[in-house]
Amino acid sequence: MFYGDRDNKLDPWGEGGSGNCRVLSLISEIPVAKNTNITSHYGKVTRRDDHLSRKTFSVGFDTKLNRDLKLSAAMAKSDSDTLNKSHFIQLQYKEARPDIPGSFDIYVKKYLQRGHTGMTNWFNDDIIDPTSGDYSKELNDKNPGNPWDHRAGEFNGLRIGADFVPVRNTKLLLHYTYGKLGLFDAGLGTLTGKQDDYSFFRAQWEVYF
Repeated sequence: MFYGDRDNKLDPWGEGGSGNCRVLSLISEIPVAKNTNITSHYGKVTRRDDHLSRKTFSVGFDTKLNRDLKLSAAMAKSDSDTLNKSHFIQLQYKEARPDIPGSFDIYVKKYLQRGHTGMTNWFNDDIIDPTSGDYSKELNDKNPGNPWDHRAGEFNGLRIGADFVPVRNTKLLLHYTYGKLGLFDAGLGTLTGKQDDYSFFRAQWEVYF
C-alpha cells in the first residue's frame, strides 16, 4: 500500500524496504442482534527504514433479512492523501456450506475498490498489471513502450456469482465481474480521469482439509 503513494519519500515507485514493516491489526466482530453482526478493523503498517506509516479503518455489517437472504456491506478508509476510500454491498440468497453437499448460494455484489485503502483485493490476474500477471504481454502490445500508462488505481463494478458444493469439503465458485477500471497517474499519485470498460469471468475449485 506504500507503492505509488506520494507520501513515500524513500522510493515511491520501488519496493523501498516495504517488506521491513511493523504491523498492528485489531479486528472485532460483535453480534448486535440475533441475525446481525457488526465488524470493524483498525490497522497500522510502519516501515522501519524511514518510519513511513499508513493507518486503515473499516467497518461493516451482515444481517439475515429472512431465512435465505443475507445482506452484507462494508466501507474502508486510510489516511493516505489519495485513493483512500473503498466500499461494497452484497445481497446473497442461500449459503454454500462445504459440509453440506448440494448446498449453494447466488449473490450480487456492488463495489468500489481503490488502491490505498485496506480493502484492496485486486482479483489476482483478473486485472491487467503493467509488469506481471497472465496478461502483461497483451497490455504491452496494446501500449508499446509505455505500458505503465495503463496501471489501475480503482475498480468500480458489479459482480454476479454462484457457489455450489458438489461433494463434501469442496466448493465450486463461479462469478462474472464487470465495470470501470480507473487509470492511475504516476507523477501525481491520483487517478487520471480516464476509465476503461473492464470485465472478467472466473471459475474456481476449492478443496478443504
